[in-house]
Amino acid sequence: MQIKKKKIAIILLVMSVPIFLIGLLFKELNIQWIAILIIYIASIFFSRSNAENGILYLGFLISFFVFLLGRNTLYLFRGEAWYYDLENYRLGEIICLNIYISLFILFISFQLFKMKTSFSDGGKDEYFEYCKKNVNIFNFTRILFYITVPFVLIVNVEVSIFGMTHIYAREIFVSSIPWVFRKIAQANSMLFWIILSVLPSKKKLMPMVVVFLGCSFLEVFGGSRGGMVTDFMIVILYFFYRQELTRKIKVEEKWISRKECLILVILVPFALAMLTFYETVRSGNANFSGFISEFFNFFEHQGGSYLNIGRYEMFKDHMPQTNVSYVFGPIINWFRDSVFGNLLNMEVFVAQSLESALYGNNLGSTLTYLLDPDYYFAGGGFGTQYIAELYADFRYIGVAVYHIFLGVLLRKANFVTGNYWILNAMKICIISNILFLPRDYALSFIIPILSISNWLILIFVYFFSNIKVKRL
Repeated sequence: MQIKKKKIAIILLVMSVPIFLIGLLFKELNIQWIAILIIYIASIFFSRSNAENGILYLGFLISFFVFLLGRNTLYLFRGEAWYYDLENYRLGEIICLNIYISLFILFISFQLFKMKTSFSDGGKDEYFEYCKKNVNIFNFTRILFYITVPFVLIVNVEVSIFGMTHIYAREIFVSSIPWVFRKIAQANSMLFWIILSVLPSKKKLMPMVVVFLGCSFLEVFGGSRGGMVTDFMIVILYFFYRQELTRKIKVEEKWISRKECLILVILVPFALAMLTFYETVRSGNANFSGFISEFFNFFEHQGGSYLNIGRYEMFKDHMPQTNVSYVFGPIINWFRDSVFGNLLNMEVFVAQSLESALYGNNLGSTLTYLLDPDYYFAGGGFGTQYIAELYADFRYIGVAVYHIFLGVLLRKANFVTGNYWILNAMKICIISNILFLPRDYALSFIIPILSISNWLILIFVYFFSNIKVKRL
């Protein structure tokens, strides 16, 4: 079955090439978009032909569809012109070329660069040895996780109350909660990634999953859907990963049943529709247009990130020369905000300010300011987009090279590879950023590695986990 899926994937990949070239030759954007959908379907088949190693690739592709393909595909099937808000054909062609190159190179890279898998086939002893070795890590981290929960609730409730009356809550919100409390709350996610990394049983893990996702859900009321959706996605993918892993090494533990899959299929569209409806309520429109309509509206609202590629092309002659780099923006801004930046008296720019748009190395901020200054200063924004950043800094060669690296990363950053829980926990933290990558900075997954807080948590758990604690 896996071989059959791989053959189908390769056939679809080859088919997409002449179709895309025909679209370019006859200047037909819809044909180009059909070729993109074909290679996207090929990628889905290929991800499913790689068992547990393809789970992260599949998750990335789902996110890619939501933020980059869903809206245009919806318009295409409606018979509408998805490129209606572009100035000319050239902008649409650049968008299609960038997306096609991204998917094509990613497919090839993921295929060529094979990495170590999670335990060998039939490696039941190796699996149980890893779990046994990390029992203390799990018990200690579980206690710390529950200790941080009240602080997470306090922080999320505060921003939720603010978000009920402010549309752009995340951009203009200033917390009144003590810094120490906020830092303890921020540790919650890293502690959860540690728990996932030591491969606990489903029975032990489920209470923490419920608490973690419940806290994450509160972020919706503060105007942030991305974090909650990413958290839910990573948990679901982790369950599928554990199912594939236990099947491979022949461990009798059911992580995803057919009944649970059916429940997911039913609940996910409903949840997406409700998220879209809630966002319209926050913006002052309480009209419910129907379940199906709200479901499709989700993709229409979330799927406009591809426009940033065209927006950059449209404004490339007006981009401020003071922005050093968009791709390396997260690292530059991290350095500005770090102790090193403070020692060098480097300026940290306030969000939604003129300085942020001109000097902050954030493509979304700059484009929003150039296209609609009033919207920008009111707290709104188009957000950044990783392919647009790559194209802005390095053109098509940068897009291609980056996706070679990303293909390797998707192979390597599996949930668990190797016997070191610290590295596995950091990889899961990186995965949480990769899943949101189509709507984020190109190097957003580097920030967890640079975070001193993350490493302090890992070091703290490592040194104090050998203290004997009573099991909860």
